[in-house]
Amino acid sequence: MEMRHEGSIRDRRQPGIEKRATCANDGFALVAVLFLLVVMAGLAAAMQLRGRTELRIGRNHVTATQSYYAAEAGAEKFLANVREKMGFGYLTAEMVAEAATLPPNVPGYTFTEFSATLNADIVARQIPLGPFAGLTSLDRDLTITSSVEGPEGSRATVTMDARAQAIPIFQFAVFYDEDLEILPGPRMDITGRVHTNAELWIDGGVGLYLHDMVTVAGDHHLERKAVGGSDGTFNFIQLNDDSWVEILLDTHAFGGDHDPNTFPSEAQDKAFDDHSKATWDHNIQTRASGVEPLRLPIPEGTAPEEIIEPCSGSEDASLAAIKYACQAGLTIRVRGTELEVLAGGAPIVLNPGAVAFDVNKFFDDREQSSSSGNGQSWATNGNSDRDVIEIDLLGFPTPDYQNGIFYVTADPTNPGGPDAAADERQYVVRVRGGMELKGPLTITTNLPMYVEGDYNTVPGAWQPASLVADALTILSNAWLDGAAGEDARPNASVNTTIKAAVLAGHTPSDLGGQGGGQFENFPRFLETFGGARTVAITGSIVSLWFAQYTDSEWECCNYYGPPRRDWNFEDRFLDPENLPPGTPTVGQVVRMGFARRY
Repeated sequence: MEMRHEGSIRDRRQPGIEKRATCANDGFALVAVLFLLVVMAGLAAAMQLRGRTELRIGRNHVTATQSYYAAEAGAEKFLANVREKMGFGYLTAEMVAEAATLPPNVPGYTFTEFSATLNADIVARQIPLGPFAGLTSLDRDLTITSSVEGPEGSRATVTMDARAQAIPIFQFAVFYDEDLEILPGPRMDITGRVHTNAELWIDGGVGLYLHDMVTVAGDHHLERKAVGGSDGTFNFIQLNDDSWVEILLDTHAFGGDHDPNTFPSEAQDKAFDDHSKATWDHNIQTRASGVEPLRLPIPEGTAPEEIIEPCSGSEDASLAAIKYACQAGLTIRVRGTELEVLAGGAPIVLNPGAVAFDVNKFFDDREQSSSSGNGQSWATNGNSDRDVIEIDLLGFPTPDYQNGIFYVTADPTNPGGPDAAADERQYVVRVRGGMELKGPLTITTNLPMYVEGDYNTVPGAWQPASLVADALTILSNAWLDGAAGEDARPNASVNTTIKAAVLAGHTPSDLGGQGGGQFENFPRFLETFGGARTVAITGSIVSLWFAQYTDSEWECCNYYGPPRRDWNFEDRFLDPENLPPGTPTVGQVVRMGFARRY
């Protein structure tokens, strides 16, 4: 009995124990679930916070990047602004300040700084890279700063280092501001750099050999510009290993037409430039290669020929700084028929015969005034006689060179006035006796210039020299005034050599029409050379304008028999110390470095 009672007691307690165990398990599970829920909620909150953070970081990155690109756009716009200014050959602090007033319009962004600092020092450096590498430029360094503030307070600042380069123009063997046409007929070699700010047209004839870099701000044409052209054969370019290759393709082989106002596509431009790199060692570079015009340091809208016009005293300072007449140490002027010579504005007396004036002294049948289309009232008669301002350099001792710049001009209105005889108003300048110069010398005039005989040729006595005029005619050592007449051409029986830079106007060709004489006839001739005698020019040949007073149509052999042409670049001009007095410069701006500032 007692044992059953105990067993029953155990039997009655067992269900309670199980119940308590079940409750304990249920409580643990609840706690675990709650814990998991808390953990998951924490993870969700963390993930949400992280997502928001990453979104905020991403948005900040986007706005910062956009601000950086806006600041970079500002620096590029500033560079474009000063390039436009430098397009006229020089850069001043005033131009930089003006460029700073023209930030780009970037919606949502404000330029908090848009400025540049132009270094006052001018440093002569050799250009290291690009199409003009190897030339010496007169540099001024420029540091551009562009800062912006954008959405949500984003900010960015970039700095750009640039360099304004002024390149002396006589470092080029050939430099044209307008279309350059080279159609030599007989073989022609051109040593030194060749550049045109417009189009290049070449047709080699027997052979045109280009010994150095050719840069063209327009396009390259293997044909004549005037009517009756050929397919532009026998043109050669020298490669970097001194070997030669014929130039067989031009711009048109890669697309585009013959209109200089229309251009090939970017892909066609790239194909041309790639061909130049692969075939010509990139020694021919055009607009497709990024070549831009190089301009004189004159105000916008000013014609280049203004640099040879008389000095009025009221010019813009930048124009006066480059006008030869404003720089001249010696001024030779004819008023009507009265000759005067000035130094520093005061009359001076030179040696007898050094300067003279003669009426109807010089005969030029090519430039009959009646055929002139320039509209000048003082070139109206129908004969070919010219009134000559004679400069005989044999009569100039060294002190009379003054600062080495002679300026020669004529004024037909005083005292001659509009009623003066017509033949008193056809002035030209003739330079003779220049075989040995006494020092560096530039002779310049706004009139036609004739250079008679050898110039600057005495061995061991070379001087930096230039001849600057409306147009230039070369007369041989055998020239005689009395031998010239209507349809009479003197015979040039000897060779003639000129060692000087030449800056003058030329006569253009019409596209598909009348030829203008081209580069090979840029220096003009009036004698019969018959291909047997040589005219040698060692220097630089530059044309920046169309001749104003000697602008009759070119027709070769009614006026002269061409000489052999031996035209070479004067390597000494690569040293700025050897440049002729008053040498003009042409300008460009190049990017040197770029950085983000934090």
